Amino acid sequence: MFLNFIMPDSLRFISLKKHFSSKEYITTSEIRSFYQKSETGITDSTLYWRIHNLVKSGELTRIGRGIFAFTKLSEFSHNLRKEDIVTYKKLHKKFPFTSICIWNTSIFNHFMNHQLFKYYTLVEVERIAMESVFHFLTETKSGVLIDPSSEIMDRYAGRDSNTVIVIPMVSQAPLLNQDGVITPSLEKILVDVFCDPVIFAAEQGSELPLIFLKAFKQFRINISRMLRYAKRRGKHDQLVSWLKDHIEFRQLLANIDKI
Repeated sequence: MFLNFIMPDSLRFISLKKHFSSKEYITTSEIRSFYQKSETGITDSTLYWRIHNLVKSGELTRIGRGIFAFTKLSEFSHNLRKEDIVTYKKLHKKFPFTSICIWNTSIFNHFMNHQLFKYYTLVEVERIAMESVFHFLTETKSGVLIDPSSEIMDRYAGRDSNTVIVIPMVSQAPLLNQDGVITPSLEKILVDVFCDPVIFAAEQGSELPLIFLKAFKQFRINISRMLRYAKRRGKHDQLVSWLKDHIEFRQLLANIDKI
């Protein structure tokens, strides 16, 4: 028998939410200050227990270390195309000891004003295996590119109805396992689209902040994980600076230096 989780009155969530009604995001220190107004002797263990239960009940969403949102957000997942699933399984069988990640740029249509008319299947693999994976894919597919330059993208990408692009996978990238198929997490997708204006040329300009904004409003995003991956890509400071330049993220990033 499953028991519904009942939120104890001691958590005072209604009062907490009302107190911070003007803020979309709150921090651990702000939650501590709220409780201390009526409970001067509240301990850290009690505070963390309450936060744990608010997150468990779904009233708060953890979006980074010490940062929470009131909005109930969804877990991100890919709507994988059957063809891409087949491609992944063939690659995994052929290269069982190689890390492989697959996804399709059609995912951005969830977040953009202007819908894409060219989709690419991205196959990310360890750099040492890129050539082997590329040659294997060209045996059965046309329109396969490997780590293309801007000129190659302009000339060849999208000419085929199913362009496949082989690119290097960054180590320790945040990934998802969807029914045995490895795909990127939303944190990784956001960092990738920010870092690579060649592969993701159509997602740049005015579309880029819109992609981030819609992603943050719809799905749970762990900012700490996102920034750690940005650091792996050597773009941590640039991403933080860019986010701070956009008013939509200013409140969220008020505590960015603590992450």
